[in-house]
Amino acid sequence: MKKINNNLLIKLAEGNLEGIEKKEMEKLIKKNKLMREKYHKYKKTLLLLSNFGKSFEIRKKSIKLNLIKKAPKDNKNSNIIEISKYLAKKYG
Repeated sequence: MKKINNNLLIKLAEGNLEGIEKKEMEKLIKKNKLMREKYHKYKKTLLLLSNFGKSFEIRKKSIKLNLIKKAPKDNKNSNIIEISKYLAKKYG
């Protein structure tokens, strides 16, 4: 198996790890307290980011329902908008 690192823990937390690697990582998490804590932090962070992205979608829908005029569209997107779009595609 590859060296255990944060990227593998993140992949597992996202659900993007399969097969033997997934089983080995799950065993390691059960045995190793530090890995278990990191894994749960990543899971919690992903959940928070997902909920954060969904809050933008809810806000976007409510603005359309209330018929509020939109602000002029800016060509430059901030990082938070890009993160929101990514989360909406991934978990929306």
